[in-house]
Amino acid sequence: MRSTVPAGGAGSRCCHCGSGFGWRIPCFARCRTSWTVCTLTRPKMRNRLRRRRGAVRARAMELGSAKLQATEEEQRKYPFLPRRVDDVLMSDLRLAEDGVFQELVARRDALVAAGPGSNPELLTATERQLRGRASELAAANKAVDAFRTDEDEAVRARNPFLESNEVKLVPLRELGLPSDPTYAALANERLQLMQSPVRNAAAIAATEEALRGRVEELALARAAAEDVLLAKYPFFATLPGAVLLANEDIKRSPLFATLAARYEELAAQPEVDESELETVKDALLQSAARLLSEEKEAERAAAEARNASTRIIPCARVTWGTRWRRTPQLQVSLHDARSY
Repeated sequence: MRSTVPAGGAGSRCCHCGSGFGWRIPCFARCRTSWTVCTLTRPKMRNRLRRRRGAVRARAMELGSAKLQATEEEQRKYPFLPRRVDDVLMSDLRLAEDGVFQELVARRDALVAAGPGSNPELLTATERQLRGRASELAAANKAVDAFRTDEDEAVRARNPFLESNEVKLVPLRELGLPSDPTYAALANERLQLMQSPVRNAAAIAATEEALRGRVEELALARAAAEDVLLAKYPFFATLPGAVLLANEDIKRSPLFATLAARYEELAAQPEVDESELETVKDALLQSAARLLSEEKEAERAAAEARNASTRIIPCARVTWGTRWRRTPQLQVSLHDARSY
């Protein structure tokens, strides 16, 4: 579930991942779906469309206010930092989750508690280290944003008929296009037609339209999966980037699957031991948080590897696929190249 509002400072990241303020918010999915339906039949449903637009605007204002409040709270906790660190909002840095930063904060707190004149040089040095660590986190944040953009661009490079890096607000990198049999068959058909692009121009256009339609179907299915996930486990909404759990690769974690099945079994019972249900819920929440943390670290490692490869060969970039496997990025079909 994502909003149409830019994430500000940290790029278009989700709530799946340490994200920006508008991404993947439950009520946005309902507004988005209804908005699409209204747009298709606008003459008859103009009032409904207007109401939905109003709902989206109101939710955007609510999210923006929450984002501002979170940033102000962070600034009160860490007054030695600016509201934006290298153009990244403090609330997007997730400083509370960084062990190095928190160790420095504890050291600073001890110095402040000892009195302002006890060791001013060490206090100044500690705050300088804190600002440096915050800058490192901001740089890592930006690197992940750039990595995601490159991943989406890589998908478009292999599928040049796609018009943008996201469909129905779902990033292309998350759709798993090569693994979808229907899409793969259409893509192969297109490549065959591209051997004679002039003669097959009409057929190519029709196939590309079918491919775009399939991408839209996959995007809507992914959005629906996110809706189902949060409807089934509403407490996941407290986790940053919870909608990544709609990814089938993540749900295959044995522990997560076992806990999820147990929670569903207990929740379906008319009379259930609330303490047992709460215990399973907490365990499931911890398992989900662990999986999301692993995904975040894997993505960060891939972003760092991408930066390293770019430093070594400036004109080369690396994509790691949906699960961050190493594959050449700017792969353009030979058939596409011949058509130019």
